[in-house]
Amino acid sequence: MKRFILIAVSALLIVLACACAPRGENSTAQNGHAKKNTVIFVTFGSSQAYDWSLADAAVKSFNTSETGVKTFFFAESLGKLELTSVLANNVPVEDRASPYRSKSLLNPDGYDDTAVNGLPHIECFYREQMLVRQIVESGGIPKDYNPDGDGDGVVDAITFVFDEKFTATASSPEKIMWPHKSEFYGYDKLLSGSFYIPKGYFSASLSLEEAFAIPEINGVKVGPYAVVSTSSTEGEVCHELSHVLGLPDYYSYEDDKRVYDNLGGYELLGAEVGAVPQYSLAYVRSKLGWLEEGKDVLVTDSSAAFTLSPVTENGVQAVKVIPADFTEKGEFFMIEARRKGDSGFDSAVNSTGVIIYSVVPEYAFIGSDGRYGAVDYGNMYGGGRFEVKLFTNSLRNYFTGKPGSTALEDIKYRDGSSSGVSVTGITANEDGSFSFGVNVTVSDKRPEPKTGSELIAGGNVIALRWEPECEGKTHVMVIRATPTSAACFMTGGLPKAKSVAAGNGEGLEVIEYATLSSASREYIPRAREECYLLIVHERANGELYGFATQHLVVAGTPTVTPQFSDFIGALLRPGRPLSIVIVAFIACCAVAVSCVLVGITVKISRKRKTESAENP
Repeated sequence: MKRFILIAVSALLIVLACACAPRGENSTAQNGHAKKNTVIFVTFGSSQAYDWSLADAAVKSFNTSETGVKTFFFAESLGKLELTSVLANNVPVEDRASPYRSKSLLNPDGYDDTAVNGLPHIECFYREQMLVRQIVESGGIPKDYNPDGDGDGVVDAITFVFDEKFTATASSPEKIMWPHKSEFYGYDKLLSGSFYIPKGYFSASLSLEEAFAIPEINGVKVGPYAVVSTSSTEGEVCHELSHVLGLPDYYSYEDDKRVYDNLGGYELLGAEVGAVPQYSLAYVRSKLGWLEEGKDVLVTDSSAAFTLSPVTENGVQAVKVIPADFTEKGEFFMIEARRKGDSGFDSAVNSTGVIIYSVVPEYAFIGSDGRYGAVDYGNMYGGGRFEVKLFTNSLRNYFTGKPGSTALEDIKYRDGSSSGVSVTGITANEDGSFSFGVNVTVSDKRPEPKTGSELIAGGNVIALRWEPECEGKTHVMVIRATPTSAACFMTGGLPKAKSVAAGNGEGLEVIEYATLSSASREYIPRAREECYLLIVHERANGELYGFATQHLVVAGTPTVTPQFSDFIGALLRPGRPLSIVIVAFIACCAVAVSCVLVGITVKISRKRKTESAENP
């Protein structure tokens, strides 16, 4: 009897596990990163929609072109993102386009774009929000369409494609009709003081909470969206969608001369976007969790030799060099190989060669108001500080491996001091790869104590241990973070540690905190999820002198017996198709009934055997 029950219970668990597994589109990309790009075409001043056949052909090109949206992001992410575009609607906006252009003598109905006390006027933002809401809620999107491909409860991405007859041009730029990324911020945005709102601008009868409520598509909240035109290139579309995925611009908004924009064509989010999209820098792609250190990005803090193929060959993407005094300076260096082709991705890069750039993660996300850590608008070069700086060689920002372009000696930090790092012997190989040596001068500034993690026998428990005994206290924080903020945190050095400790970590949530005595040499986090562990050692005088981080992926690893409620919770999680739930429930009932019938059959069989033995 026990054997039959064991078999039945095992079958039940298998059925439930299968029901809880990802289905459909979500299982096609590595790591389950399948997303949908909901595409809506828009035209103005007519009841006649944009030609559906042209719209359909454009969206098919997004998915099938060798240099289209889907192919590009799958390649750039090394297979970790599959972004499938779906033509969801084709909306004719009966209003004229004039209210969505800036106010002028020739366009008195336009929006007021006058800044007051450094704050942008609310009118442009408000009209764009209302226009997008009108488009989303206009009807026409199939009721069974699910725009949430990754199951996180938010529309993955929306691309509004405006008829080029109504979009802005380079000689007549606009903020609504110009290719850009935006999102619904909700009513809280108004209360944050981000806009100038003239007294009496909104009527007393208008509920701002309702006016700025986040719209939905079939019950799924609308998140970030991209605006492009029917004449936009594949590069422009991928640029704006990269913003939707969470990446900021890598050029200055305030500096017309672009003194700080030295990334050239090596960055998709830079100022030189090709008609065919080019890859973003390896450091930038790492922010989205696409590149893994140790596999896709080789990390060294000592002298070593390397060979890199161009990033478009999808091998090792870069080398990350950690200087000896990184925790003090908060600056490190990246090396990549890029190849300019006649067509295909990276055809827009300046030239073929090795590029070397420095990164100061603390300078990331500089807002339009100059505050560091702000993500609005993503100005990466405000106030003269810049997160990424490409080194130049004889007025070129690449190294060819030919005479006069084979080394970058004694790389300087932003403050002009020596980093102790050199890149030498850059050589172009016949197979298109580049070889070079990295020289790192090791000094007594290397931080102690050293910190590392190890797996403790007897269970899946992660512990962090350090040697030697520190002089004062040890502060330990377990942090939950988005991939973008985590990338800054993991590479931010001591400055970022201080910022997080002070409660200034943008996008970082401290879920555990402990202050340990000087005798402590081990910490075991309670967290059972993907998180980041931060260790800061403090001397008796209050000086923070040691810093280390450890990325923990312990979701689902504890060795515990699964509970029935865990399976049901996973089965009924948001986004799970109702048909799967019903089928799984019926299968469970069938298995349960089978268990009962098997038990009854076994009992009857045993009873008959007993009766036969007693009455031969």
